[in-house]
Amino acid sequence: LCWDITEFKANCRIRGRGNSTWGMPKKPYKINLDEKARIFNMSNDKEWCVLANYCDKSLLRNITAMEISRRLGFSWTPKMTSVEFYLNGRYEGVYTFCEHKKVSKERVNINVDAGDILFEIEQSLEPVCWTTQHGAPMMFTDPKNPTAEQTAYAKSFFKGFEDALWAKQFSTVYSQYIDKDSFIDNFIIQELTKNVDGNLRKSTFLTLP
Repeated sequence: LCWDITEFKANCRIRGRGNSTWGMPKKPYKINLDEKARIFNMSNDKEWCVLANYCDKSLLRNITAMEISRRLGFSWTPKMTSVEFYLNGRYEGVYTFCEHKKVSKERVNINVDAGDILFEIEQSLEPVCWTTQHGAPMMFTDPKNPTAEQTAYAKSFFKGFEDALWAKQFSTVYSQYIDKDSFIDNFIIQELTKNVDGNLRKSTFLTLP
């Protein structure tokens, strides 16, 4: 066989990543390059992940879920590819190399300077910024240190959304708070993939303009 191989060399730092997944025998990692690079024809960036997929013996579920997301037309879906991963000369196995979720023009393209916010719903991190009245543990991802005004606005926004959803007389008022098409498509992906984190308790990211 003849393989078309491109060699890429760079200085980087690597650390463990993940909450529940870091406690598993096959470890996931976060890679920070010293300089931006476009790897595997993905975005031009410094931050990357290698996912271990220890609980997925097919090693295909994340890649399949992202392909469904692309076909549904989400504004951004992390690009992924399977790789054979070596760390310090030791073979670690087949991993998924992918784009790290972050605010940037080629990834989550929002304007934080103008007040846009990237949230993570995550019960494993401390301290949780606040928990909504219906139990969603909310974290600010970007900005990491929100102003008092941003925090108050976010709490009020999500309270209004939950009040609309749980109202005794259900109406379409909830649609004022969400992109309905994106919300429905996300629900479809969670159901099709049987995502264990799909019940709004962990590893869920959303933006608020």
